[in-house]
Amino acid sequence: MGADDPKYGPGFDPNAGGGGQEDPDAGKDLSYLVPHLQIVWSGPPTFNADPPNVGDGGDGGDGDKDVPPCGPIQVNLATVRGAEQRMLGCGQNMVFDYEFLRGRVMALKDTVFGQNATVTQVTGGQSGVSGNSYNGSGAGTRDEEIVPSPIREGANKFASEINPAQEKVLWQIANTVELLGQYIAAVNRAGQTYGRADRLSTFPGPPSDPT
Repeated sequence: MGADDPKYGPGFDPNAGGGGQEDPDAGKDLSYLVPHLQIVWSGPPTFNADPPNVGDGGDGGDGDKDVPPCGPIQVNLATVRGAEQRMLGCGQNMVFDYEFLRGRVMALKDTVFGQNATVTQVTGGQSGVSGNSYNGSGAGTRDEEIVPSPIREGANKFASEINPAQEKVLWQIANTVELLGQYIAAVNRAGQTYGRADRLSTFPGPPSDPT
């Protein structure tokens, strides 16, 4: 079967365009979307503290009166703390790697693709001069001039398309890392909530008249 067989589609045409849609963000500076990240906790807060008040997300019920009875709850806080610390360590590494990558992109995005490339143009001399090279033979003088490279036009066009894409990827990475941080905070709050419930759990007092 040939490459032009309908089963495999038309043959490859190197002069044909890709057929894809252009990125509407091409040419835009989206660096304002790319945040700095930092670790707020050097270590997870203790479970012996009350959980933070993050607002009432319920339906406005009457607090404890709306809580139905439940059976015994068994929680291994040491296991919860171990998992939380491992996630926090991973989060710290992710923030470090993200900030390193962010710094590299922001520092090099305007030059790394050859946007400011130059070439040395050599002129003058006699037979020793050929194009941009000089073999040192023959009399006469030569002049060297640094001029913009012909690749600049293509490099700047490519950069105008790839830089916004890079910045959007960094923004997505930052959002993902932030979501991890929110999850770690939720795990910590769960541990604090259980600890508070445990501290408030008391046996009822003895009857006033045992007889």
